[in-house]
Amino acid sequence: MWNTAIKSITKLFPHAPKKGIKHAKSRYQLLKSKYKIVRELREQSGFGWDEASQMVTASPDVWSHYLKSHPKAKPFHAKPFPLYDAIATLVDGVIATGETGFHPSTGQVGTGPKSDVDSPSEDEPEDDDETPAPAKRKRESSPTPSPSKASTSKGTSKKRQSTSNAVAESVANAMKTLASSFEATSNSHLSTPERKAKAFAMAQAEEGLSDEELTRVGTLFRKNIEVSDMFIALKKGTYRSKWLAGVLDEE
Repeated sequence: MWNTAIKSITKLFPHAPKKGIKHAKSRYQLLKSKYKIVRELREQSGFGWDEASQMVTASPDVWSHYLKSHPKAKPFHAKPFPLYDAIATLVDGVIATGETGFHPSTGQVGTGPKSDVDSPSEDEPEDDDETPAPAKRKRESSPTPSPSKASTSKGTSKKRQSTSNAVAESVANAMKTLASSFEATSNSHLSTPERKAKAFAMAQAEEGLSDEELTRVGTLFRKNIEVSDMFIALKKGTYRSKWLAGVLDEE
């Protein structure tokens, strides 16, 4: 996973300072802890999720009551978390098609519940060096698979291949999103005014923003460096525009 993340960062940002696995792990753990806070918020009664702004929503009374016992959630009262879906894919999501599911946290592809015969008993550890028993010579011991079974096997194989492709694409997209987030920390070598100026220059290049909206964006970036950094980090144009529109609506 970490080598993939580093490769994605290097490919997406070839001129940025090189990132090591230690940096990627540290950044990922931070994002993972934030994800868990937001996930718990979304699961609470009275809370919702605004897809456009990527923010947790609730009435002032609900927020006030919850924050009394969960102070770590306070930043997300008025702060978006646009990486939620990407991190969910990697942390505890299961990308599934039919009976086949991929568990990103373990890297395993399964095919539904397994019987006791499929896996060794805990009391009987596997022995990789054990010499296999000789095969019986009787032809009856190795029957030829019937045409129907062979057809089923091919169908299952194609299904698994299709699922594997979907899994690979989903995880790859999640890694690219996280890579963009990791790159946001590279802006730390710029001063705060420079980062705000960079974010506003990118906003001016966005299509569809009116002069009035650009004025509001400039004010927003001037007041909130975190919003500026996140805007820089989001590389996908259409998503970035929707995210910015959602943030402006919250102002």
